[in-house]
Amino acid sequence: MAFKKIDFSKLDTSAPRKAESPYEYTDKMHFARTFKGETTNTGIVTVGLDRRRLSIGIDDQSIPATVGDKRIELVLKGQRATDWDDTVHASLSAERTGILEAVEDLREADWDLADGVTTEVEVEGFWKKRFWKDRDGKWQHVLQLHVARFTHNGVEKGRLPEMA
Repeated sequence: MAFKKIDFSKLDTSAPRKAESPYEYTDKMHFARTFKGETTNTGIVTVGLDRRRLSIGIDDQSIPATVGDKRIELVLKGQRATDWDDTVHASLSAERTGILEAVEDLREADWDLADGVTTEVEVEGFWKKRFWKDRDGKWQHVLQLHVARFTHNGVEKGRLPEMA
């Protein structure tokens, strides 16, 4: 088998491309398409350990939250979901583990307290209503906050998208 000769003098040796931010893809493909021209909303929400993966993307998550006594969903996409796992979810998991490790015998543990750990997070993002039919054919709806930036324990993650 003969190998083809490669002429290395024809290879492009110009400067490498600028490194892309991990948020850039989500900013362009989700925020700029869906929320162009809308204003951001900021508030403090209470979240727990519950979460579910969305079928939209591998890393995308929906987190149930409450604002006062109103239930909402936080939607985190791409790198923002990974940041949530590394900060908020890790903090809540550590708190739950601490509660359970404080008990010598896990049969005597207060599982409701351990599973019910919550924290407050300041979030900034865009509102969207989601509608669907449930199993009984009845229309349901929920308010979703598509999170662009959040702050937990003084650590800010994410960024506001550039919507050019």
